[in-house]
Amino acid sequence: MARPLASASTSIKSFTSFTSIAAVLYFGTQLLACGASVADPATTTEPVLGCGTANPTAPETCAAAIDLAEPSAVLTQLQSARWDTVSADTPTLLHATTDLRFGKAMDLDASSLTLCPSTVFHCEKTAFRLHTPIVGVTCATAGATGGAHAPTCAVLHVEAGVVLRFRTILEDHHPGGVGPIAEVVAPCATPCAANETRCSASSLCFYSGREYCTHCQGKEPRVCACQTASCGKAADETFCGFDESPDQTNGTGLCSAGYCRTDI
Repeated sequence: MARPLASASTSIKSFTSFTSIAAVLYFGTQLLACGASVADPATTTEPVLGCGTANPTAPETCAAAIDLAEPSAVLTQLQSARWDTVSADTPTLLHATTDLRFGKAMDLDASSLTLCPSTVFHCEKTAFRLHTPIVGVTCATAGATGGAHAPTCAVLHVEAGVVLRFRTILEDHHPGGVGPIAEVVAPCATPCAANETRCSASSLCFYSGREYCTHCQGKEPRVCACQTASCGKAADETFCGFDESPDQTNGTGLCSAGYCRTDI
């Protein structure tokens, strides 16, 4: 009776070895599958680029301007506006307020606005920025922001009768903190420049290509790095670069199938 027991023992060992090998093969397959799920840009479907309708003319419809008689009314509009967080390494769809018509000359004090979410560790002083030159809008008192960022205004002066919009952003000044900036932009019906494209989602004008790709289409930085001014893909092996974090620009490489690849 010893032989059957020995055979059974051998069978158990063989079964154990078989199941071990099967397990290794199974988990190896799963690991390969996991690796494939994070696709290398070279194996990913090519990004769909293009500027949509490159229309420098005014949009068909714009919302009626809101008439504002006092600075407090303007600040209320800003306080309730949508504030988009802008970081160098993150695509952000930017928005703007409705057209605002100033009923009289006003000085707007940015210090009257409190805008940062409670989750923000360090919130810098709110400021205005003249993104688009508009007749009748001037910087009455300069702001503190400088360096790598465009100058800002602590107090903005607006003449009576001016119509404008504000593009409201929370600008990542890593590692310094977040800076709430109300950027002055042209009214909705203002035609875009020849090198700009209107974003239908916001009626904002962006430089055709990379800026439009980032702030209207919301595509990832490595895609926008390989979008040309005509909104097409840059040729393969074109040098490209993008920000991998707000305080460093070390994502450099070559374009391949519409992606900026750092491994070639």
